[in-house]
Amino acid sequence: MNLGLLRSLRTTFIGADPYQGPSAPLRRHWLAAIGVVALVGFAAIVVEWADDRGIPIPLGIGLGALSVAPMLLLRQSPLWAWRVAFVGLLLGPVDNRTDTWPWNPVQIIMMVVVLFVVALREPVGVIVWVGLATIALVPVFANSFNLGGVALVVAAVLVLGEQIQVRRRVQGDLKQQARRSEELTERARLARDLHDVVAHSMSLVAVRAETAPYRLQELPEPVREEFLALAGTARESLTELRRLLGVLRTEAEPALAPQPTLSDLDELIETMRRAGMDIDFHGVPVPPTTALTVYRIVQEGLSNAARHARGARVEVTVTPSVVQVRNGPSDTVAQPTGPGHGLIGMRERVAMLDGRFEAGPTPDGGFVVRVELPDD
Repeated sequence: MNLGLLRSLRTTFIGADPYQGPSAPLRRHWLAAIGVVALVGFAAIVVEWADDRGIPIPLGIGLGALSVAPMLLLRQSPLWAWRVAFVGLLLGPVDNRTDTWPWNPVQIIMMVVVLFVVALREPVGVIVWVGLATIALVPVFANSFNLGGVALVVAAVLVLGEQIQVRRRVQGDLKQQARRSEELTERARLARDLHDVVAHSMSLVAVRAETAPYRLQELPEPVREEFLALAGTARESLTELRRLLGVLRTEAEPALAPQPTLSDLDELIETMRRAGMDIDFHGVPVPPTTALTVYRIVQEGLSNAARHARGARVEVTVTPSVVQVRNGPSDTVAQPTGPGHGLIGMRERVAMLDGRFEAGPTPDGGFVVRVELPDD
């Protein structure tokens, strides 16, 4: 026998229900009230049925409760509802085991409903075993000539429910694809808008800064070097912007330019120093899997220090397990009191690596960003 069917057999009778139903209660209380009234009515029918057959009243009440109990489980756990209904069919023929049809009408109705919901929500293997187990009760408790008709009804109910399940699944996949298509369309629109708003202006800044030393001959040499450095920064920003535009336009990150690695960190530190920052850097090699995250953390940490703590001394520490950017106090601009978009981005990058992220003010009035990375 197929190993998958054997696992489904175990799941059918003793395993956890594969379907995880809604945990929230019904929002329409009048529907719940109607359901309670219906269950009480069905239970009363079973009690009356048992009384007509001379079954003691306490036993009839128990049989009535057992007959309607599957409906209480059906919404949350269809497989458990079937198990309770199955036990009810095993215990139901209490008056005469040789009757042509020993079960009460409520049990039959409940089992049909339960079979249909099981077929709507459970895996195919479980549906097969549920149907076979239900049909197997007929030759045990009823006359065998009923077997063909019962098998036909059970098979029809299960096939109908399973086909509806397949149809719903296909419709769900189509809706998900439609949402994904809309998302990609919106991302492409954002990429176009971002390009129109930012890229052209950045290109103009880069060109003007690069040509300024040649257009303005009287500029002092330090100013010329500053313009050239500004042009280089603008072009690096354009490269990053093009990479971002590519990510927005596609589902995967394009290889428009190589991602920065730890070897680019020294250049980043030197660029920030030339911009006037006082940086004390201590770093050792880190695994390639975390190099990009380390670079982005240091980049964002230095950018935050440049914006919010101008003139403060910055200490950068990079090890395979810890990355820290700490700046001292600054009298020019107050320290930030809450996380901005840059801190949120760093937190998300660290979360993808299952690391630990901390950021906040220090006792001396500075600010620290500390990341603990897992061992590679």
